[in-house]
Amino acid sequence: MPSSYGLPKPGSPFLVFLGMFWAQAAAGASLEIVCYFSLNALIGVNVMNIKALFIILETDLENAIEDNELVSFRLDLTDTDNVSSYKKISNIIKRHQKILRICNEINDVFSLTIFVDVTCAATAIGFYGFVLITEPDIPTKILHFFRMVSVSLTIFIYTWPAEVLSEANADLAQAAYNSLWYISDVRSRRLILLIMHRSVHPVYLKALSFWNIRLETYSKIVSSAYSYISVLSTANN
Repeated sequence: MPSSYGLPKPGSPFLVFLGMFWAQAAAGASLEIVCYFSLNALIGVNVMNIKALFIILETDLENAIEDNELVSFRLDLTDTDNVSSYKKISNIIKRHQKILRICNEINDVFSLTIFVDVTCAATAIGFYGFVLITEPDIPTKILHFFRMVSVSLTIFIYTWPAEVLSEANADLAQAAYNSLWYISDVRSRRLILLIMHRSVHPVYLKALSFWNIRLETYSKIVSSAYSYISVLSTANN
């Protein structure tokens, strides 16, 4: 062969082993960043952008009805329709529908990837935990512990943005209630009720049709993985 490559042989200087260790660690970290965290970051950035759109929508909804409508307010609710507020709220509903369509498109693109990644990560946590319990060598235990933490972090990076997304749509209902709906015309109130009704249903990132991804999902996956670890440990004994 023109060139050959092998691990340091027994008796090699300590610096050779140390250099090989850091080279493997750097290569493994780079591969994990490219394969896992880049995808997680892409999903997280998209979710945070959607959260920002929801925040802008909440602010616009709270300010859609202005105080000067109080002049035309009557207790018998027969006040003249305020065209300006009605148009503003109609525009907010259209923007809300667009945001929800974006959420559905994100699920269409990433739901299979999330399912595969989360399933593999949960399985890896179980195996790493099993080796952590059964392996007598202390350095190997430490290595597998950090691997298990790294895989757990992969799942957390999915579930935390998903939790933010699920809360964002619900916050829109609170913004609708905080608006000056009580001095608006009847048509505007009906639109506000429509927004509140739609905001009752949270928006989720999905792992196909199996899970709605949330922080609660993270705790369930981790607890299930530790249950598998205990089962494997019992079977091994």
